[in-house]
Order: sequence, then C-alpha cells, then structure tokens
Amino acid sequence: MMRFRPSTVRRRRSQSASSALKDKDSSHAKQDSKPVKKKSVQWADDLKREQFGRPPLRKYNSDGILEFDQALKKLTRVSSMLETSTTLEKDFDEDLQIIQKKLMAESLLYTFEVRVLVKGYWIQISEIAVIKMSEVPVDNILDSLQEPIPRVGVTDAERELANNAHVEFENKQYDRCLMSLNKLSELRKNDPKVQHNNLVAQFYHSSCRGSEEFAHNLLQLRRQIEKDSGETGEELDDIDTAHLLYNESVIYFHLRQYTKALQILERLFKIVEPLEESLGYKICFLLSEIYLTLYKADKGHNVLTVLEAVAFGSNKPVESQMIQGGLQVQLGTGGQTGPQPIKEVDESLKLHIHQHKARLNILLKSMKACKREIKTVLNTNNATPEGLFLKGNFEFLRQNFRKSIKLLNSAPKPNDLADRGQSVSTMYYNNLGCIHFQMHKYNLAAFYFRKSLQENNKALSSLPPADKNAPVSSRALLTLGVSRRHEILYNLGIQLLFSGRPVVAFDCLVEAVQIYHTNPRLWLRLAECCVVAFQLSDDFRQQCIKKSDVVQDVVGSGPHRKIVLSPQTDKQCGTEENKGQSAAMPACTLAFASLCLQNALMLLKSAEVTQVHETESVLENQSGKEDDSLGQEMDASSDIGGLSRSSSVQSETSIPAPPGPPVKLREVPHLRCSILACSAYVALGLGDNVMALVHAQKLLSQSNLVGALKFLGHLYAAEALIKQNRLPEAIMHLSPENISNINIIPASTSAEVGSGENVDKDKETTKPHACEKMTFPESLNEARSSFLVNLAGVYSLQSEFDKARKCLQQACSLGYPKDLSARVVLLSVYIELQSGNTAGALQTIKKHQVLPLSKGFKAVKKTRGADVWKT
Repeated sequence: MMRFRPSTVRRRRSQSASSALKDKDSSHAKQDSKPVKKKSVQWADDLKREQFGRPPLRKYNSDGILEFDQALKKLTRVSSMLETSTTLEKDFDEDLQIIQKKLMAESLLYTFEVRVLVKGYWIQISEIAVIKMSEVPVDNILDSLQEPIPRVGVTDAERELANNAHVEFENKQYDRCLMSLNKLSELRKNDPKVQHNNLVAQFYHSSCRGSEEFAHNLLQLRRQIEKDSGETGEELDDIDTAHLLYNESVIYFHLRQYTKALQILERLFKIVEPLEESLGYKICFLLSEIYLTLYKADKGHNVLTVLEAVAFGSNKPVESQMIQGGLQVQLGTGGQTGPQPIKEVDESLKLHIHQHKARLNILLKSMKACKREIKTVLNTNNATPEGLFLKGNFEFLRQNFRKSIKLLNSAPKPNDLADRGQSVSTMYYNNLGCIHFQMHKYNLAAFYFRKSLQENNKALSSLPPADKNAPVSSRALLTLGVSRRHEILYNLGIQLLFSGRPVVAFDCLVEAVQIYHTNPRLWLRLAECCVVAFQLSDDFRQQCIKKSDVVQDVVGSGPHRKIVLSPQTDKQCGTEENKGQSAAMPACTLAFASLCLQNALMLLKSAEVTQVHETESVLENQSGKEDDSLGQEMDASSDIGGLSRSSSVQSETSIPAPPGPPVKLREVPHLRCSILACSAYVALGLGDNVMALVHAQKLLSQSNLVGALKFLGHLYAAEALIKQNRLPEAIMHLSPENISNINIIPASTSAEVGSGENVDKDKETTKPHACEKMTFPESLNEARSSFLVNLAGVYSLQSEFDKARKCLQQACSLGYPKDLSARVVLLSVYIELQSGNTAGALQTIKKHQVLPLSKGFKAVKKTRGADVWKT
C-alpha cells in the first residue's frame, strides 16, 4: 500500500529566480517514487497539510491545460518578495513565517501547497492565499504586521487523529484505524476525504470482501461531492478526487467491468502530470492493462509513451496524442535545448514498463521491438513466469512451437494464488493447448484444455468457500479474476469441433456464449457445430463410398437375378428432431443453427453502424490536426515498433469479440460471407428453399469474395433453384467457368501473413484449420468436377441423357472427390437405365465406375444382361 501525499503544484519560477537558484536545483529536486506491484485501493492522507471544505483551485479548460493565471501572478510576487527582502539574508525562518501569516490574512478561500526554494533550502509554505495579494512592498508588510493570525482549517486534534489513523492503517490494525476515523468523523461530519478513508478502512477490515458494495459506496460518495460542489461529470475537479476515482476503477477492473473503469481512468490520465508520481504510475499501468486486455494497441501506445517519458526523462519532447478529443500534451524539456539528466528509476518500475511494452509489441506483432523488450525483461529477472511466458508467446507467434513449449516447461509455477490473483498452472496448460492447436493436433490440444479446466477448478477449491447467494461479494478482491472457465471452454469447444466431435463442442460453446454473447464469431461456431452434427448423421454420405455399400442385396438367380441398391434420400430436419421442443432452446439442430446465424448477422450489422459514426468522428479530428502533428508522428511511433497514425482508426473500427481479438474492419466482409454461406446451407437442410436462394444470392453479390465461398454460393443457389423447378437458372450457376480458384483465406490476409514480420522466414505458414471429418475439394479440378456431376443431374431431370453422360465423363477425366464416388455411380446407373442400356448399368455397378463413352455400348451388346453381373 503506497502512502498518499498531497499533490504538489509545479510552477515555473521567473527568469531572475531561476538564474539565482539554478545551481541548487539539481541536488534537491529528486523525489523517490516506487511502483505498485499489484492494483489495490488507495488511502487518502490529506488531513495533514490541506484545508477542507474549500472549492477547488485548479481547473482545466477544453484543451486539458492547467489554468494558473491568477495563481502564478501571486506566486511570482511571493518569489520576488523572498528574493528582494534583505531581512531574509539574516534570519529567513522568522521572516518567512511572518510573511506567511500576513498573506493568510488577505483571504482564506483558496489554498494549496507550494514549495519555494530560498538560498538552497526547501521552505514549506503549506497554506497561502492567492485570491488577492497586497501591493505593499515586503518591508512594509513586515512592519505593519501587529498580531499573529489564528490558524484556520485542520485543528491539532484532528491532525493527530488523522496521523494515528494513517499509522494504524499502514500497520494493518484496521480496528484501531476505524476507531480513530470514527472519532474524526464526529469532528468533521461532512468531510468527503474522511468518509473515503473510512470506506477504505472498512473494506480492508473485511479482508477486501464486498467489492460490489464498496464500489456502490464510492459511487454514492462521488455523487455527493458533485452535488455539494454543484459540478458534475468532467466539470468536477478530478485532482481533489483522484484517489476516489482511482479506487473506483480498481474495483471495476477486478469485476471485469472494463468500460466503466476505462471512463474513469481516461479522465485521470488527462491530469496525470500534476498528480503525485506514485499515483500517476498506478493510473498509467492500470490504464495500459485495460487497453491491452481490450486489444486497443494505439491507446496503449500513448499511455506507455507518456509513462516512459515521465519515468525515465527524455532528451527531447515526447509528443503523445491523448485519449479523447485528440488533445496534445508535450512532456519533457519545454523550452530548454540542452540534454536533460535521466531520472533514477526503481528497477521494479523499469521491469513493469518493459513488460507492458513487450505485451504491446506482441499485440502489434512487431517482432524486432518485442525481442528487444523481452531481452531486457529476462536480463532484469529471468526467474519470473511473466518473462518466460512472454518469451514463449513470442516464439509461438514466430511458429517456433517446440521452443515455445520448452520455455513454458522451464517457467516456475508458484502457488501464491492469493497474492497473484491468478493460477499459473491454469495458464500453462491453456497455452500448451493453443500451441498444439496451431500444430493441427486437435485431440492433444483438447487434452491440455481439459487439464487447464482441472487446474482452474483446483485453484477455485483452494479459496475459501463463497456464498451461493452472493458469489462476488463474498470473495476477496484479488481472487475475483481467478476463474478462467469460460475462456477455456471457448478454446476447448473449438478443438472438439475441429476434431469431429460437434455435439460435445456445442455443449462447451453454449456455456461460453452465456458470457460472450456479443461475439459474432462464437455464434457462427455454434451454428457450425449444428451443421457438422447434421452432416455426420447422414449415414449414406458417410458409408456409400465402396461398391459393397452401393449394393444392398442381390436376390434371385439366373435370368431372375435382381440387384437391390441402397436407398438414397435427402436428410431433412423434420419434426422428429424438435418434437416437443422450441427451436429457441439450445440444441444441436439446424433450427437452432438458424437462430445463431441470425444473431451473428445482427451483431455485425449493429456494430458496423456504430463504427461508421466513430470512424467519421476520428477522421474529422485527425484531419483538423494533420498539419500540426504530421511531422511528429514518425518520432512517436518509431520506438514502439512502427505504430502508424492509421492504427488509431483501425482500433476504433473494430468489433469487440471477447475473449478473442476484435474483428477488424477488413475482416468483417469475410466473416459476413461465411455466415451467409452457412445460412444458405442451413436453410436448404430445413427445406426453406426460398431463403436458401436469398442467402446464396446475397453471398454471390459480396465484393472480394474468396474462391471457396464463391464455389459454395453457386452450389447452394443451384440446389435451391432445382428444388423450385427452375432448372435453366440452375444450369447457369453450375457452369465450371464460374469458379477460378478455391482459396479459403482472402488474398490480402494471406499476403500479410506471408510478407509480414510476424512469421519467421525459416518456417512455413501453416495451412488453414478445418474439421477433420469434413471433406472439401482440394484442387480446382475437383471443384469443377463437382459442378459437372451436379450439372449431369440437372440434365437428367430434363431427360437430356446424352449431355448428362458427357458431363459425367468430363467429371471423371478431371477427377472427382472420393466422397462423390457413390453418387456418381448411382447417377451413371440411372442414366444408363433411362437410356435403355441395362447391360451398361450392370457393368457400371460391377466396376464401380463410369464406363468410357466409346467402349461402353459395343462391349455390352455382345453379351446378355443376365450374364454380366456375377456374384
């Protein structure tokens, strides 16, 4: 727990004062600042030096710059008094006290703390009135002072109680601390700082339990302050309420209410410079953590740039674009041109900054900058799991999977769950599962995700039992984020889907969608589980591949021998699946898949409308400041791995898809096409041919459509038209010239993967992930042969058997997929029978292949049909 000291107002001394005191500045201006290793609520210790019940002095205009117009004029006069007074040469202590009392006599409305350097000594002037300053020279002020002015503000008894409460709080004696605060509350009943400290002490006294109630009490206290001051929202002076706001954001962060925490921290980040350094570091680290969690790389870059400039110092001004409104804040040397001394920074603070920069570069996939930061982290302390996990993630992105596994195995796995607030073993097995998923070992990945679930349950069981009626409030603050069950279930469901177990995968994803219901990808995965389960239940599709599967039985003998073929019927999702059950109930059926796809399309549509307005506002703000910031962008982004200005627009124009990365704007069309293709298939399975045709036509009308989805779009449109008896239109869709490639990944994405620096040049890019039990044409010839087989079926329906036979022959020459072999043989048998060639049909069944067109009739006519087929 870091102790809070009153914020110090940094002012610029006049030119004469700075020249006289220049050589004394450097030896006394250093202040010790230590970072906080964990995010916790803060104790406000303002009762020692500040006066309460006053309106705030420090205000911010629309540009976010501190207004000290009136205050600086008065302070300049104080400085000139201290420099020109001859009595200060003799005994400045007594004279300074007299000056202070005289200045306090003018007004006691607006006070604040300031430090003035006189003759190499730090003089503490704790309460100075700056509303109105006498124009009388300093010697006349000293002579005219008659009687001492009584001190107004905090009494000695109140100060002693505040000191005792703070000491007892630091010693973790919360009972005695609350007793002191209760006595202080009786003396200062309406003091918000005393009420805030009382809430913090009560929260720690309850072992940091009751987080929701504590957050509610802080919110009520803030609203009471706004009501008393007559200002609300951003008009309220955030400096006086900085600790209150920071504590609110900490609670919201642990409750995973990142939007609320972000709104508060962005307000505090605008005023981070005049705040105490330790509190400023905590605000920056927490804000950076939330940005990294939400995949907002550009805003995380801004925060780390400001934090690094404040903590390390800089030889040149660092320009950083602020969070809202495009405000510009300059940090560094100001008007000085010479090199500035680098501040001495605590090693733990450096380590935290380098860790956040490494995570940012991993998010940006900037491998060179990331490697440099990770090397610094490991050189500082190579025994921590954080550094080794970062290195493992780095090697994972470079597709060095074996090295990544080796680094994860070497990382220590401590059991300090109460201090860390997270289970390292749970993350270890989860990361192993992700690595094996990229290696296309889905069953092994599912095994590690199950192990991760077991470790997660083990970590939860090691905590004190929680109340079933209040599971959040009955648990300590740092242990609220221990459970990672839903993230692991999401990963496990994907592995089970790709390994060909859609029903079990559906159960995992249904539980995950209860938390991540705004993720369009997750709704699409649920629909895919239903589709795969429907396909695997089609027995004919799975079994009729060999000749023995086509022929069900042979009856009779001699001329009366008959061949019984296996029946082939289109499996429809009839009433048997959903008998007595609503389609809205979660079940692995095509009816529920249709609802999932509607949700996914709705989420994409609503998010796109919101992002369009945000993009326009961002572009307007950037275009208005393009002339001022164009020359400074390269310097601000070169040190962090090449983050350009366009990344801010890219971050704003992305759709959140927790727990995974957001859907970027350029990925939205491809995701929509996948949803439309799946919707067309589901509609066909449900027998809704009209809606299937609508979805297929929408799919084909999309721009930049990949080859694989274009192939499916024509295929589904043709089937819908055939079932509507619109055969001429179906023939147009089944033309082999309609497809030129069957690429699954868009050209832009594949180019980025192949040419970007996120992939090691020595490693080959992995193939796209797909379900192991599902088949898809592996080449363009197989895709065109599928079109020809279906085209032959259409010609057969029109009784154009010669054209149908030619299409089958052409499909055989191109090489059709193996899963179509039974359908091709049966279609060929049907064509031969309809043409009156019974012997050719028997020969086709016997050889289990389509007979060549030139040899078929001549060879068959010389023998009797009954002698062709022999058991």
